[in-house]
Amino acid sequence: DRFRQAAEVMPDGVVILDGHRHIEWMNARAELALNLNSTRDLGAPITYLLRAPEFLSYLGQSYPSGSLMLRSARNPGQTLQIPAAPTSCARS
Repeated sequence: DRFRQAAEVMPDGVVILDGHRHIEWMNARAELALNLNSTRDLGAPITYLLRAPEFLSYLGQSYPSGSLMLRSARNPGQTLQIPAAPTSCARS
């Protein structure tokens, strides 16, 4: 769809989770930044793949606010800014 086409060319990584926190979609930038693989990781719970305690705590909040600053496991010295953007979009 149009959103996913636009997200694919964004300079930021984008990961879309379902209501159970399983990965529905990710763009190439997210794959690189988070050391994910769309072929292998689609459908997997994000909490199985990103295990940093700070991330798990942030994701565990009912309504995460602000952004989480997290050191990259893939690129030492790089810090990732992870904002939560809850949506009310339901798949039809």
